[in-house]
Amino acid sequence: MKNRYSLLIFLIATLRATDDIESWSSASLEFKAPYISKFKIEQSIRFENQARDFKQTFTELSFYYKVNDFITLNIPYRYAIFEDKIKKRLGLGSAFRYKIKNFSFRQRFKFQDTKEEKEKKTEIEQTIRNKFSVNYKLSKKTRPFISYEVFNNYKEKIEACNEDRFSIGLSLDIFKKKTLKISYVYKREDLLKKHAEYFGVFALDFGIQI
Repeated sequence: MKNRYSLLIFLIATLRATDDIESWSSASLEFKAPYISKFKIEQSIRFENQARDFKQTFTELSFYYKVNDFITLNIPYRYAIFEDKIKKRLGLGSAFRYKIKNFSFRQRFKFQDTKEEKEKKTEIEQTIRNKFSVNYKLSKKTRPFISYEVFNNYKEKIEACNEDRFSIGLSLDIFKKKTLKISYVYKREDLLKKHAEYFGVFALDFGIQI
């Protein structure tokens, strides 16, 4: 009961401190492929301005190669459409996972190159992302999790964090090879500027494995 109240207090506190509320929804299909461990395609849509107005939609293709039981390599490509611009993003990432009984610890590193096209102008941004997450196998089908991710502009000093995200949520195996993930994300952007922005995000992800 105390844990429930603590979670409620956390949500209320972060929502009061945000500049905006967003909602993220996505659906993904994941299957094994020759020469690589797996291939994943994801379609997502996001809303802003108290989750009322369209922000962006994107399609992402990801290729995974499992080196061993601990390390996985990943190459994702994302094509995102906004109302006034298009973003194309190519990444190169790695993930290290370690399990201790019912706990699973994961550290993900990703370098991404983003090309933004707006009004016949093109801008390129390179970002380094580090994400640390922990999930707990509460039951055969239920896994609560928490994570923290930091974003660093490649051209800035490595300690100069421009954005970070704290997430808490629940992963549910609702059917065989079908997973529903529900989470809340507290996101801070433009931390290197004089006035940073704070967002609360409610996210819903549905995934199918073939």
